[in-house]
Amino acid sequence: TESYHFKAISVLTEASIKLDLDATTFAGAATLYHRFYKSISIDDVDPHTLLMSCVHLAAKLLDKSVYSRDIINVFYQTLHPDKEPLEGGNNQVYNGLRQSLATCELFLVRAVGFSTELQLPHPHLLYQLSAIADWMPPGALRQSRLPTLAWSVLRDSYHAPLCLSYPPQALSLGVIAVAMRLIGLRLPGEIESRQPWYRALWPEASAGLMDRLVTDICRVYQLDQVLGAGAPAGFN
Repeated sequence: TESYHFKAISVLTEASIKLDLDATTFAGAATLYHRFYKSISIDDVDPHTLLMSCVHLAAKLLDKSVYSRDIINVFYQTLHPDKEPLEGGNNQVYNGLRQSLATCELFLVRAVGFSTELQLPHPHLLYQLSAIADWMPPGALRQSRLPTLAWSVLRDSYHAPLCLSYPPQALSLGVIAVAMRLIGLRLPGEIESRQPWYRALWPEASAGLMDRLVTDICRVYQLDQVLGAGAPAGFN
């Protein structure tokens, strides 16, 4: 099951790039996907139809402009890369997929218990990186590559349901911690400080919480190495 969901989010990642989705729409779709499978078996729904529905619903909830026709065609061509994009009108395949999308979206909303509020870690990560920038010499944060790497780690974290296991403020801190370790960054005055940097950014953070977060995020990359790059059209 863990590998199944990893591969599904890999397909979602590829589709989000083709659809030019922003980071929050991708994260919203991934969050809805993971919420769905908290109570539903992987055998109960076609995975590509579910992913289409997650993107479509996330775009609605976040007030983003993403056309259902584009969503349908991107996922259709993921399954059938040798086929031309589908046209609307009287095209039976397109109309069938559009009906499946609408039906699955209703199923998705019911399956998540009508819990469609999306509390994402993105605004917290933005604030926390801004605060860290104030602790460093001008321009030092950008030169460190920490912001770019942190946003990449956050996106990768959605390959596992960490967004359901941790508060958004905690997940963003864990992302920063992993990124800092990857580039070997220590903040000015960190050793002399009476409290760790993450407590200054979120008082509820603890050493144990941060250790669990780092372990869980690193687990995503370990699974990536086991499965290899890319994801097949089917999630077997």
